[in-house]
Amino acid sequence: MIICQDCGWSNRENACFCARCGVRLNAIDAEVSAAAPKASGQATRPLLIEHDQVLETLEPGSLLQQRFQIVQQLEETPETRTFRAIDLDRCANCGALCADEPDGFCAECGAATDAPCFVRIVEQRHQEPPPHDEHLTVGERDYFVTIERPMSVQRERTDWAVLRVGLRTDTGAQRKVNEDAIDSRVYERTGERRLGLFVVADGLGGQASGEVASRLAVQHLWQEVYIEFWAPALLGQPLARSADDVLASAALAADRAVAAARAEQSNDMSSTLVAALVLDSSVHIVNVGDSRAYLYDEHGLRQITHDHSLVQRLVDAGKLTAKEVFSHPHRNVIYNSLGEAEPARLDLFCEEMIVNARLLLCSDGLWEMLRDDGIEEVLMSESDPQRACDLLVDRANAAGGDDNISVIVAQLNTGAF
Repeated sequence: MIICQDCGWSNRENACFCARCGVRLNAIDAEVSAAAPKASGQATRPLLIEHDQVLETLEPGSLLQQRFQIVQQLEETPETRTFRAIDLDRCANCGALCADEPDGFCAECGAATDAPCFVRIVEQRHQEPPPHDEHLTVGERDYFVTIERPMSVQRERTDWAVLRVGLRTDTGAQRKVNEDAIDSRVYERTGERRLGLFVVADGLGGQASGEVASRLAVQHLWQEVYIEFWAPALLGQPLARSADDVLASAALAADRAVAAARAEQSNDMSSTLVAALVLDSSVHIVNVGDSRAYLYDEHGLRQITHDHSLVQRLVDAGKLTAKEVFSHPHRNVIYNSLGEAEPARLDLFCEEMIVNARLLLCSDGLWEMLRDDGIEEVLMSESDPQRACDLLVDRANAAGGDDNISVIVAQLNTGAF
């Protein structure tokens, strides 16, 4: 485990970048992590500090009051010393004291208690205390403990963040025509609403048919969103319909457009669709088919959408494992797409877009080649959205590039990296 000295997140061994904040990890982080092994409710408690040893022995790995495991000394003045430490008795998720929880889960928020809760401890002689969450006295010294607030408690503070986006679509190593289509639109203005629309469509039906289907889907979805949602929001007018309602209506408009073209051209064109509509810090997502939306945050990579595919049904029924999906002969068969005789069945989701979390939309040409582990590895190592997209596509092609590859990465960035 390597502890990031910028945000306190515990990263896997040999990680080059922090999974939470994207900062490059260095040798100092590794040395500090080695000196302060991962804490839990059952942690070994070495180097108990006696009162008369306090001034000399608060070294990395030592334990203060059988509770605070020192990570490193941050600063020293003639009257104070500031330390970074792990509070063995406190929940890292919500900050509640949970030392006596026998089942390993916090009674306040339900989170597992094995994640380290990082705190700053100011050691000083008796004088006016700094702002703090907890106070203890050892010998002639006072210790003032301040919890290092995790990113999850800063969810409201997105008004000062900037929505950064990267995108890329590629024909792939094995195809001659790119039947994918993508779209990305962002509006941000100080003191006004943040708007974003991100779309990935994977055309089906072969060659020109699939290419037409995906482009029609993207075009008609945007037209509906613009009329019903985007334009009123830009003009400061009240929104007559919810974001979910508008997104669903737009997806069905795309469905009708593809169906009309299919009937006119007498072919079997259709398209998958995954789209995300951002309103301030809320993300509203719709999907049809097996193009996916993921969220990557301090907890790792999480798939939001649910594939409308034969193999996913088999997985849901317990007849196929997630690993077997990638070798199944019918892994590309989907049962729901835009342009079919029956209206498309939509799945709608709503997520909160917290600061420095990343939203990823992609076609199956990406996730089939890299799988979730490969996607997460890139997002963990590359903090810039565009460079992440480029690296994802390059790695998907290196893994075989069996299909067209499309990806969009969007994140609220504070400028920290």
